[in-house]
Amino acid sequence: MEHPDKSPEKKSSYPLSFKLKQAFCLAVLGAGFLTSCGVVDNRARANIEAAGISPIVANDPDLIWAAANGATADELRDYANSLLMKKEIEANQARETQMAIDANNQAENTPEVQQEEVVEQTIALEQISDGVFSFVTNENIEITSRAFIRRIKASIKETTNTEAVQVFVAVPDDDFGVTRIFMDSTVESYKDNNGIFYAYPGDTLYVATDMQALTQFLTSQGINYETFGLP
Repeated sequence: MEHPDKSPEKKSSYPLSFKLKQAFCLAVLGAGFLTSCGVVDNRARANIEAAGISPIVANDPDLIWAAANGATADELRDYANSLLMKKEIEANQARETQMAIDANNQAENTPEVQQEEVVEQTIALEQISDGVFSFVTNENIEITSRAFIRRIKASIKETTNTEAVQVFVAVPDDDFGVTRIFMDSTVESYKDNNGIFYAYPGDTLYVATDMQALTQFLTSQGINYETFGLP
């Protein structure tokens, strides 16, 4: 006699043979779907190849999708060209970045050349009035050069034992019969606008750290002068 609280065990309402048939049908449908996908994929790749698409972008998923969904050969080529341009831009950016890194590494690993030290050798200055110095050059000197300005500042420091915040250099311009006054911060502007300016062997150059002291001395000597980039 069955216990009144024990319900009979539930059994499947479908026989085993039906379950096997169901599993078989699902497997067939799945295989058919994969086969269909494979056919579509092959057709898409055939369309891509027929359009003459570069192998570099032929495997792009969006391109394959477009080829499988009715895109024309011209549309496929246009899209492929845009992909190639994007890849070229990315490649150029990568090259430029690498070149910048290489250049920076090379600059860090390259020792300073001896020539820079020669250019910045100090000049023997003669003090001719309060705050004004002079020297006669025995070489061609590019006045519009930062190296020359550094050289002058080093010479003033060696002569006066003080750092020059700014310097003014008066150089004769024989072509115009005038002495030109350059300020350290304007030599490159002069070079950009007028070209390189030289002092030649035998020229007397006047150097000062105070503009007023320099112009007063030149006036006292009857030297006609012009300034560049100064008030």
